[in-house]
Amino acid sequence: MPDLRPTGSAIRDRIFDLARRFVGTHAFLDLFGGSGIMGITAFSEGFSPVHIFESHPLIRQQLQDQLTQLAIDAKVGVHYEDVRSCAIQPPWFAYVDPPFRDCSAYEKAFSALRALPHHAENVILSESEIELPVDLAGFERMDVRRAGRIILSIYRPHT
Repeated sequence: MPDLRPTGSAIRDRIFDLARRFVGTHAFLDLFGGSGIMGITAFSEGFSPVHIFESHPLIRQQLQDQLTQLAIDAKVGVHYEDVRSCAIQPPWFAYVDPPFRDCSAYEKAFSALRALPHHAENVILSESEIELPVDLAGFERMDVRRAGRIILSIYRPHT
């Protein structure tokens, strides 16, 4: 089973400081669910609906079991399929943090998000250790925040 590297609490706090203004108006999407900490935190912050995407079967089952144990499995969806396969209504706030330092993984994730129904208020927040392009798969970087070696980039659809 692959190693999980949950987002640390300091970085998570920074991310949700940026994300809170979208609570109540945006769905929350975690495209690389892993431990599920970002989706669980999004739910506890008040996001609804929350969708976690995880392709690894064992990790996905552990995550589903954890949500059941927390009694939030009916409110936080865990998906194995590509985000394009789900009926996600905009606007949404997507968190993108692939478990590897491969810029092409970001490109694929952003392209998948681009296939969802368009809305000017859709937002992507990416966490990386590499500088991502200003324009990525039809999204434009609007802001960059640094937290040590971590780069948080906020993207919006091109208008």
